[in-house]
Amino acid sequence: MGGGAAAWSWRELLRAFGTGLGVSLLLAGAAGIAVSRRISAPLTRLAGQVGFSMEGAGAGYAEAGALERALEEMQRRLEEAAERERYRELFDTAADPMMLVDAAGRILELNEEAKAVAGPLVPGTDLRAYVPPASVNALLARARAGDRSPLTVRVDTEPVRHFEVRARAVTLSGRQMVLLQGRDVTDRVRAERRVRAQEAFLRWVLDHLDEAVLILDPSRRVRYYNRPFVAMWGLDPEFLDGRPSMEETMHEVARLGLYDERAVDALVRRRVEDLGRPGPVRPIHTPRRDGRSVEAFAARLPGGGFLLTYRDVTERVRQDRERALLAAVVEQSREGMAMASPLGALVYANSAYETLCGMDRASLMGRRYWDVPEGDGLPHEEVEAALAAGEPWSGRVVLVRRGEEVVHEVGVTEIEVPPGERYRVIVRRDVTESLHLHAQLAQAQKMEAIGVLAGGVAHDFNNILMALLGNIEVLKARLPSQGSHAAPLARMERAVGRASDLVRRILTFSGRQPRSEGPVDLRVVVDEAVGFARSGASEGVRIVWDRRAAPDAVTWGEASELCQAVLNLLVNAVQAVGPRGRVEVTVEQEGGEARIRVRDDGPGIPDEVRDRVFDPFFTTKPPGEGTGLGLALVKAIVERHGGAVEIGRAEPQGTEVSMRIPLRHREGESARGSGDAPAFRFSVLVVDDDPDVAEALAESLRGRGHRADVAGSGEEALARWASGNYEAVVCDAGMPGMDGRTVIERVKRGCPGAATVLLTGRLEDLPPGPEDARLRKPASVLEVERILAEAIRKAGRMEGEHGQDTGGGGRG
Repeated sequence: MGGGAAAWSWRELLRAFGTGLGVSLLLAGAAGIAVSRRISAPLTRLAGQVGFSMEGAGAGYAEAGALERALEEMQRRLEEAAERERYRELFDTAADPMMLVDAAGRILELNEEAKAVAGPLVPGTDLRAYVPPASVNALLARARAGDRSPLTVRVDTEPVRHFEVRARAVTLSGRQMVLLQGRDVTDRVRAERRVRAQEAFLRWVLDHLDEAVLILDPSRRVRYYNRPFVAMWGLDPEFLDGRPSMEETMHEVARLGLYDERAVDALVRRRVEDLGRPGPVRPIHTPRRDGRSVEAFAARLPGGGFLLTYRDVTERVRQDRERALLAAVVEQSREGMAMASPLGALVYANSAYETLCGMDRASLMGRRYWDVPEGDGLPHEEVEAALAAGEPWSGRVVLVRRGEEVVHEVGVTEIEVPPGERYRVIVRRDVTESLHLHAQLAQAQKMEAIGVLAGGVAHDFNNILMALLGNIEVLKARLPSQGSHAAPLARMERAVGRASDLVRRILTFSGRQPRSEGPVDLRVVVDEAVGFARSGASEGVRIVWDRRAAPDAVTWGEASELCQAVLNLLVNAVQAVGPRGRVEVTVEQEGGEARIRVRDDGPGIPDEVRDRVFDPFFTTKPPGEGTGLGLALVKAIVERHGGAVEIGRAEPQGTEVSMRIPLRHREGESARGSGDAPAFRFSVLVVDDDPDVAEALAESLRGRGHRADVAGSGEEALARWASGNYEAVVCDAGMPGMDGRTVIERVKRGCPGAATVLLTGRLEDLPPGPEDARLRKPASVLEVERILAEAIRKAGRMEGEHGQDTGGGGRG
């Protein structure tokens, strides 16, 4: 066969091959990818063999190239068909919604699942019409970058749905596309939103709590904190956001100056030990350096981690401290305090209330407050009526304890205790001693009034006695010592003496006599006390006292106090014997002490109270008849004088009380003054606003050989002193106008050596002054003469004292 024939044959063959290839492509398109896969490989090999054969047969290059390109095109189309078929298979079999979009974001195709969940999406429309543009742009960008990470997007369907979408760039039929594969996460998104809303709400709640909250993870690092925590500790939120450990957090607090570093280490160790120990975590109370107190609580969280809460308890600590102090004050109070429920049952009582009721606390609890102590007669109906009217109640109740009456003052008020319950507060105090003190005060006020009255009466009465005594002494001096007048004058003088003694005893009894220690004749003391006791005793009571049988017993002390002590014993004895009986008083001397005994034939003192008779306010007398201070005062007076009091039985019945008093007096002192007349004469000015008193004393002094003139006022006295020649002045203290002390002060200012004597009926009211001596009215002429003589001797004015007569001559 020639070359032309061969070339033609190859051309025919190529044409036939092309026709077969076209048919194969049509079959491949019609039969699908399964057929194309089966024929693509043989066709590829055939194309290679045809090309090789054509080259070997000398076929033209143009024909061979065309054939090769045809085969490559067939291969490309087959591959595209295979890829489309693969994506179609993926679309059809995928359980997740899928769609194809172009590079601009237009919808190309959706699979059945996508159509089911996103029905309104129409191919050919822009996906941004259904999905937020930002989300579409983000997906396209991820596809171009090869980022396969999912993106949650919202699809504006009805209802709105959320998908978690992954984007991947694909090429189909030579066209760039983006495959979007989604997963419906609408329920998860909704759940996450609910969780986030709840979390936001919890954060809001925690931020608005009064307590500071710190949440730690299982490794004890900060996981969450609220605003009060930042405010309480002053920590920087940026520091806390760095998730520091509990140890680092506490050291940061210490760095801010709220705790000492060493204290923090110990606190952290303790907290770590508590958190690592099973069981409940104990609260920790931590006072800070700034004075605040914080209480920390901790709890283990389910699944690990810890919840720590902090509470500022500064105010609570202060209130607790105040309550503790108040409780201590109430508990230590001397007043009984108790609280009762609305029904009246006692729920609290302090120690003083226990003592006042005579019951322990356990026995008191639950008892009605008006039933204890038994027998006090608290009118609870009256109390409850007052409380119901909104008024507190107060009153006194009387109890009998060990045979003695005890008075309690009780107050009941009502308070409200949350939640709205009305409790009773009972305050009880023993006012027995207070009532005794009030009685004593009333007695003292009465005695004070008597003393004031006695002082006023004494002044006027002593002036009268002074005039009587002076005139009696004048008569005695002028008349012979023997005769019918002697006895009446002596009786008159004794009557004046008794009247003067009566005034002095009244002043002693009323307490108007000043306390002035000196030599005291105990016989005189008993005389005065017996006189007072007899005046107050019943006619059937006989008080036996024989002064002549008593020894000479002189001690050093206060006569009025000793008289009061003896009088108290006599009064007790007189009251003990009743309307008829015998009381005997004796004075005995034993060694260096005197013993004054008072015996009575009354019923005696019971043995059970004998040891208590000297206790202040103790009395066995009915209310209102005794203060319980008589024997206590006797004991105090005798002990002040260095003695002791003894009490015993009298035979055949009754009581005997003895006062043992040491016999002592100071050297140079005597219980009696000397009545010797002076061995010299002097000139004296007598000053008194009562002319009878002044003339009587002046006349008596003249009868004793002295020169005596009279002045009726202070002004007249100073005038006569200035113009006369006097060595002494005797002046009444209580004159109207210029008083006696002022007169003496002016006399002393002009003539310091003048002898001065101040006369007064109320010696106790005068403090020491410039006078040389003070005398109580009525004073006898002998006493005035002696005092003046002593004063003149001290001034060196006695005749012959310095070998010459100094003479008179007072100078004003």
